[in-house]
Amino acid sequence: MACSYVVSAQKPTLVTHSVVGNFRSSTKVELVAARINRLELLEATPSGLKSIYEFPIYGRIEYLSSYRKAGENLDSLIVLTSKMDLAILKFNDEGKLVPVCYGNIIDRVGRQSETGLLVTCHAFRGTLGVRQSDGHLKLVFWDASTEFRAFNIRMNDLKIVDIQFIINMEDPPDTYNLAVIYDENGHHLKVLRIDFDHADINAKIVWKIENADANTIIPVKSPVGGFISVGTDKIIYHKDETTFVAADCPPQHGSFCSFARLPDRPEQFLLGDFDGVLYMINLTTIDVNNVMVVTHIQLDRLGDITQPECMSYIDNGVMFVGSRFGDSQLLRLGPEKDASGSFMQLIESYPNLGPIQDMLLVKSEAQTQVLTCSGAFHNGSLRIVRSGIGIDKLVTIDIERVSGVFPLAMDPNSPYHTHIVLSHFTESRFLKIEGQEIEDVTATMSMYATNAQTLWIGKMPGEVWVQVTERQILAIKDGRAIAEPFDNQISCVSVNQDAGQLMVALSKTACYVKFEENGEIKRVFEHAFDDEIACLDISPFEENQATTVFALGFWKTKEIRLYTLEPQPQEITRCELGERDIFRTILMIRMESTPYVLVSLADGSIHYFIADFEHGSLVEHKKATLGTLPIKLVKFYSHGHATVFACGDRPTVLFSSSRKLVFSSVNLKLVETMCCLHTSEFPETFIFISHEDMTIGNVDEIQKLHIRTIKVGETVRRMASQPQSQSVALLTIRVERRTGPGGGLEHPRCYSNSCSSVSDSEHPSVASIDQDVLLAEIISINTVCFLDADTLEPFHVHELGPCEQVQCLKSITFGPRKKTFYAVGTAMAHPHNAEVTAGRILLFECGVYRSPKRKGERYVKLAHQRSVKGAVYDMALIEEHNRLIAAINSTCRVFELTDHGDLQLTCSFYKFLNCIGIKIQGSKIIGTDLVRSLIVLEYRHEETKLVELARDYDTQWMTTSEFLDNYNFICADNDYNLLTLCHDPSVREEHRKRRLITTGRFYVGEQVNCFRIGELINAPLDSSVNTKNPMLFGTVEGGIGVVVQLEPSIFEYLVKIENKLGKYVQNCMRVTHQKYREFYTESQKQAHSGFIDGVLMEGLLDMPRDEVAELMKGVYMKGPKSTFADIELSVEELLKIIEDLSRMH
Repeated sequence: MACSYVVSAQKPTLVTHSVVGNFRSSTKVELVAARINRLELLEATPSGLKSIYEFPIYGRIEYLSSYRKAGENLDSLIVLTSKMDLAILKFNDEGKLVPVCYGNIIDRVGRQSETGLLVTCHAFRGTLGVRQSDGHLKLVFWDASTEFRAFNIRMNDLKIVDIQFIINMEDPPDTYNLAVIYDENGHHLKVLRIDFDHADINAKIVWKIENADANTIIPVKSPVGGFISVGTDKIIYHKDETTFVAADCPPQHGSFCSFARLPDRPEQFLLGDFDGVLYMINLTTIDVNNVMVVTHIQLDRLGDITQPECMSYIDNGVMFVGSRFGDSQLLRLGPEKDASGSFMQLIESYPNLGPIQDMLLVKSEAQTQVLTCSGAFHNGSLRIVRSGIGIDKLVTIDIERVSGVFPLAMDPNSPYHTHIVLSHFTESRFLKIEGQEIEDVTATMSMYATNAQTLWIGKMPGEVWVQVTERQILAIKDGRAIAEPFDNQISCVSVNQDAGQLMVALSKTACYVKFEENGEIKRVFEHAFDDEIACLDISPFEENQATTVFALGFWKTKEIRLYTLEPQPQEITRCELGERDIFRTILMIRMESTPYVLVSLADGSIHYFIADFEHGSLVEHKKATLGTLPIKLVKFYSHGHATVFACGDRPTVLFSSSRKLVFSSVNLKLVETMCCLHTSEFPETFIFISHEDMTIGNVDEIQKLHIRTIKVGETVRRMASQPQSQSVALLTIRVERRTGPGGGLEHPRCYSNSCSSVSDSEHPSVASIDQDVLLAEIISINTVCFLDADTLEPFHVHELGPCEQVQCLKSITFGPRKKTFYAVGTAMAHPHNAEVTAGRILLFECGVYRSPKRKGERYVKLAHQRSVKGAVYDMALIEEHNRLIAAINSTCRVFELTDHGDLQLTCSFYKFLNCIGIKIQGSKIIGTDLVRSLIVLEYRHEETKLVELARDYDTQWMTTSEFLDNYNFICADNDYNLLTLCHDPSVREEHRKRRLITTGRFYVGEQVNCFRIGELINAPLDSSVNTKNPMLFGTVEGGIGVVVQLEPSIFEYLVKIENKLGKYVQNCMRVTHQKYREFYTESQKQAHSGFIDGVLMEGLLDMPRDEVAELMKGVYMKGPKSTFADIELSVEELLKIIEDLSRMH
């Protein structure tokens, strides 16, 4: 049985809805963006959007709107989810989102509409119109109570395209007017009136227009009133049946898909189309007897944007565009055109990974990268997602072994560092930096101690340069050197440079020296302790301030202690660590207002505490193992935020995110020490020292996941890599539009159009394609692009013929000669045929020429191909038998490559309805059926046949599947669920042996497109929980999830905690966690099982410990098999388990 732990490594990135309003203050305009299952409150700043709060929503957000109740000056939010949970939300004085009214409004009867859920809101009356099922419109009202009142109104039109309330202040209070576009052999437009004065509530037709060019309705607020219908060729303003004003749409444009109102300008609207073009609708009005009459409507092009899913005008010419297929954008509208003819300026863009159509894991020694096929159409791209901090190396210099490195700014007229001091074990070297040249000037630095190891060097207040060596503190001012020698050897030093505070340790004694602004050097105290000092720190918790405490670590007692600094040390608190712990460094630092004390050890681990000065104690003690070699902690700043670099054999950056300490690995093998560097040639960089070289480089922005975008400019369907040829292949689809009837095709800028090396091939049936298809206004061209693995730039493109669509791509080593190929599956999709009846399997060979004339040049050739009767949806290699298996329509077929280069069919399996995916482990095969869930097959080479072992007899609309192990499988369906299935061949009954058992059900809330075996981050070395079979999945919504398998005892224990936590945590929608995660399809609902919700469980890390302890009461873990006693875990043990699980992503 699978015991799965599922959590999001990257939350959904696409934005489906956005609204603007005065949510917390009547004087401040803020933006709320919906990202599938969470709301984000944002504020527009000159540099971009600033995230203020993020609120999880238990459900997929299907509708979001703002509403202001009469007499109030703040806006509320209306949120409706796909499970029909509705809530009216508002912000309280504490900034939390709380419900005013909530409930479920699902229709228990009726057929779900084919055109999806349609919702409209009456902005002034707070009435919601919801069309969920065919033939009905539900009107929802709310008042001071916490429950909704709903009425169903009969509507005879089934295929409704759009529906909106017509907002007219003059309407009677119990009367509502609706504009409706419906499809019945063409689009028709009509206006309905709903009158509540009568007992029988019906929608009566006021007027209608048949065969109307209308796809979208835009209500126009008072005092203008009426509405605008947006069609393919025209936009029309309607006041009533006879009063209308029309304007032509541009000759060539995409489908209009989103609009936004301009506050306080009821006559202006922003309109976006599917091609990513922004327009403005202007209504010209005149006042006729105190009635605003529209005399003219105009559509003006403003410029290019991302493909809009939603748009919101914020304020002062700033607008937000949320996108499903590309990055979301923050734009500024201007009165004048720029050089490109646009009225807009891009302020900032926000990465969107969705829709993820395919993923590829690329492992290196330091980090794992995930390559995703993201976006669609002209927003298609490759995204490189990396967990950890990247170091961009600028300069690398070979050096001898170095113990310390210190930058110096010795030019008083320049803010830049001019020198670097390298401290060796017996000497110190001074390097001068001029531009990109680095010169050794040690011989000219006679006033400094160059024949000794430097423990610290820098500038103190009073223009005093200070060098600390093993035997003295050397102060240099105005050309005079003053040495402060010590009898004992200085073992460690700590400095608060801004305040002129310096402390050194000499065996059991700590010596504290203060450098005043007037240049006076004052030895404040020398204090002897009861043990030898291993490490010390006087870093301030408050930046640019004098510290009042210092920290010590001791060799023998294995204690860390905090003391007050002046006038004499007074102990604040102490904490004893393990007997075998050997201290290396100690560091005090405040991150996100939380004061931490960190201690590094010689075994590659660190201990960290929170300093509670109110009670004089170190609390929340935790430990993390980062490597195997001693760790040195160095404080540095990133974008003004204090951060810690842990030097060692697995270099790690420690930073605070959402008030939690986060560990992020660095793409360097070994770092012994580091420091900041700021020169004219290398501004805001860092120096990293290893045992053999010095590297100057830039550091990524400090965050958990880093996303790099490579714009492709067309839809990327599939991806595969081939280390043997150092290449990557993509399956892409570009869309070309004709310039006019019978005209030529416009060639967009994209990968498949940017390469000079191009080949092509066609399916034999291409001759039967009609001319009207070949000369269509919009044509999709499918290609195979071959990229260099290092630069990801295309070097060859293979173009397929008309109507041939790419379906799957694999890199395989196949055939009698064990050659490496890219295998491509295609389908001939004739527009006039309901079913695909033809396709091809193409094998491409990619390599490098070896002949002297073309040595080093790459080549790609179509080595083998075979036509098949159907679409090749997926392929996989049966490695141990050197066979290629393909999913072709309703069959699985096995091929071998003969000595003559032919793909020869060896056997077939016919019991699928539509096989869309194949995964292989050994000789076992799982086939994903679009409708019939999953079938487990086995290839028997001796008998040359595919044998069915088991199948799932439940009807599930599957999207993808993968092996968890040889007998457990994970699947995803079209209703946003995850399932685990088990094949148990040990049972005696034959009918049970041939049936897959469902062992896990979980509503993830996102549509999973692909699973990939592997992990984003290596498991912590000191992990308290054993995990196995790590797996990543990518979703349509741009999310990346992690699934791992837990031990049964841990799993059962965490399930009990999850059940109690789910009842304890309240969501702003007032939806229970159990209901949110229940397995949900159109035909069934079941409680979730077999999965643990990692998003919920990791919320324990933010809870007060006394509340965690209360949750744990009465929950026990099963003991080992050798004992019968159950185990009661402590709060620290539970939080360690959750923290270790959280560090996997």
